[in-house]
Amino acid sequence: MKIAIITHKEIAWPTVPYHFPLLVGAYKNRSRIKNAPSTISYDDTEENISTLNNIYNELTGHYWMWKNIKDEDYYGLCHYRRYFNFNNHTNRYPRIGKALLSSRRNSLNSWTAEMIMAKINDCDIVVAREEPGASSEYPSLKAKFEKEEEEIFNMWVDCVKDLCPEYLPYVDRYVSQKQEHMFNAFIMKHQFFEEYSRWLFDILFLFEKKIRERFGDDDIERMCGYIGEHLLNVYLIYKKDTSDVRIKVMQMIMFYNTDSTPSLSNRIKAYGNSLFTLLFPYGSRARDFIKFKFIKK
Repeated sequence: MKIAIITHKEIAWPTVPYHFPLLVGAYKNRSRIKNAPSTISYDDTEENISTLNNIYNELTGHYWMWKNIKDEDYYGLCHYRRYFNFNNHTNRYPRIGKALLSSRRNSLNSWTAEMIMAKINDCDIVVAREEPGASSEYPSLKAKFEKEEEEIFNMWVDCVKDLCPEYLPYVDRYVSQKQEHMFNAFIMKHQFFEEYSRWLFDILFLFEKKIRERFGDDDIERMCGYIGEHLLNVYLIYKKDTSDVRIKVMQMIMFYNTDSTPSLSNRIKAYGNSLFTLLFPYGSRARDFIKFKFIKK
């Protein structure tokens, strides 16, 4: 099993079984890594799309892993700030917040291979727990898309229609809800990883072509990475409806500071954020009200 910790910069490198750091946008970001662990990989080696990182984000790491790591039973992707929670005790919320990745009390470094396998050996696909993707002013994701990003929404749906029209009913089912699995984070058995990766990048490469023709090269940052999140949800709904795939949702751990030696001001800020999350957990109505009412991003 290989689970890539996607990063674009130096962090307080965790030591977790099956996990390895993968620097994305490595063609330009190598100089940001001063103390690289021996386990690190770079997405600009072998077959890669590293130079497209500004458009694909963490998915250049996904592509690199798909093309260059072979013969693993499971493949996974998490982020330098967000990790699947393999602790034995979790709560009902989709994410918990922790202050410092560098903390000695960081539970990641206490995880064993046995703990990790015990969490995933009864399933085929692991994804993050669903979170609200639209504020209360919208009855569904589709209502949000049609108001805020109608042209982009139509473009990626047209790509699905052109390449795999059998998925269109599952696009409709996805956008009719308000919740979504986020972050392009997953752990998948080999067969599903191969199938999903081929399907995903076929669509995204066509989408990239369309947005370049429509917007040029300067106004399309993050678009393919963002659409990848939507496509993951469509794929999951399709697989649940058409196969006996076993899908598990897991809580994520979010670290507010990932520096190896954070400054005092950054420590204070990180602890403040973790306290806020303790009071207003991810997925709670109170946090969603604050997020969509006062922090519109």
